[in-house]
Amino acid sequence: MIIAPRFEPPFNKYVEVLTVEARQYVACNALHSVENRLARTLLDAADKFGSSKLPITKVALAELLGVPRTTVAAAMSTLQRAGQIRSGSRRRP
Repeated sequence: MIIAPRFEPPFNKYVEVLTVEARQYVACNALHSVENRLARTLLDAADKFGSSKLPITKVALAELLGVPRTTVAAAMSTLQRAGQIRSGSRRRP
């Protein structure tokens, strides 16, 4: 791929940021429990969404965290028992 010289500095910065984020993601997965990573993901999503009520499925959370849905379900149960989150399923009509 050829990059115009004027785009090279911002492109290089973008690649650098992606690399740092990837390294942080790998370190986080190695050092933190699924419960901690789930809590962080939910906090980040609530902040970006602007609400503590998040329309997200366990399947979507599992994909974000790179774990099976059953692992997310267990982690959510742990966080619920600790009083850190509330979860409810909504059935679509």
